[in-house]
Amino acid sequence: MTTADAYVQRTRSTTTNRAGFAQVLMAEWTKFISLRANIWTLIAAAFVSIVVGAVFVFAHLDFWSGMTPEERSLIDPVHESFIGLSVFGILGFAVLGALAMTSEYSSGTIASTFAAVPNRIRVLVAKAIIIGLVTIGFALVTAFVSFLIAQPILARESLDVSLVDSGVLIAVIGGGLYSAGAALIGLALGAILRRTAATIVAVSVIFSLATIITQAQPESWSRVTKYLPHSAGLSAISSIEHSTLLSPLAGLVVLTVWVILGLVVAGVLIERRDT
Repeated sequence: MTTADAYVQRTRSTTTNRAGFAQVLMAEWTKFISLRANIWTLIAAAFVSIVVGAVFVFAHLDFWSGMTPEERSLIDPVHESFIGLSVFGILGFAVLGALAMTSEYSSGTIASTFAAVPNRIRVLVAKAIIIGLVTIGFALVTAFVSFLIAQPILARESLDVSLVDSGVLIAVIGGGLYSAGAALIGLALGAILRRTAATIVAVSVIFSLATIITQAQPESWSRVTKYLPHSAGLSAISSIEHSTLLSPLAGLVVLTVWVILGLVVAGVLIERRDT
């Protein structure tokens, strides 16, 4: 019996027995852990975040001696720890969320899923809970490891900080929340676009290309761009104030609004479409 067949059988039993949402949630969890691609995507996102992040910190410090005092004052040691996560890892988590939905459309199992659970919103909510919880847990570990590895490197120039320093622990936790938000936005886009390639392009633009563009933008543009998903997420993993970013709390609020908006649009489209 395939994973899809097991899921359909489980959820049909749920519908028949009126056992409620818990069984749909468990079926989505079974489906998630049964797909090796999900596990490998998580591992790849964590690996890139930690290893590439450490390499970037090493490389950035090589320019320290040539920096002006003003440039040095702009360095955020916490954000430096999360360069790998914010540039590469976050894209992996967003793709994980996207694949959770688009893989069912590409394989055709989405029709069986909705036949087994006629309440399509229930399926979307169950997927969102599974993706959100898994990503938060995995990304929190990734964020803490990235931070702990980066501090000895930053100590070469006395830039290291401690988790008990002001705003540091909040920023590390923000790394996990930002990753979960990216994964849920990826899930919503997957439900909206329904095609893997199109969804991956969309999340790449939102979480990678947009970061590069905004770094080269005039500062006056930040009045608008700081409310975009990637900028809101970057606010959550910073321990010092930036004129082009929101405060960490405001960033998390804005990111949450984007997640809710995306899932609402996805829910409406799922209800109106044939499959």
